[in-house]
Amino acid sequence: MMDKFHHAFGCYGIIGDQQSLVVIKKKGGPYINRYDLPGGSLKDGEPLDHAVKREVNEETGLVVQDYDQIGVTSIRYPWDYEQWHFNQHICVFYKIDKFSGNLQTTVKQFTGARFFRSSISSSRTAQSGEFFAFGIKSKRDFVKAGQG
Repeated sequence: MMDKFHHAFGCYGIIGDQQSLVVIKKKGGPYINRYDLPGGSLKDGEPLDHAVKREVNEETGLVVQDYDQIGVTSIRYPWDYEQWHFNQHICVFYKIDKFSGNLQTTVKQFTGARFFRSSISSSRTAQSGEFFAFGIKSKRDFVKAGQG
């Protein structure tokens, strides 16, 4: 019997406060053309906290110095990929409390990292179809708002 769901697992960094949030714009996968939290999959045998520090650095140029794991969730949604028609994404979230470096505006696999401030209206879709979100509590809220 073939699995109905593709399974994905990743660690994600929440960098920001009530006024701003660091996000990246995806170029591929189920979140294509949407903004997402910096993060991603683990390398073979990699500890969770090492993965979030590596992914945040690769996707934003920032070096994580202090962080706390704040939660885990599982998100299921339709996605046509190879033989699957659904994805189950398990996410581990880290609040990044301290970092160094400069935010990159272009990276190889993404359009680039952005540091959005709340002067942009909360949770709206721009004319270009880009997604902005503030005050999210979880990646689930982020994805739901981005699909609207």
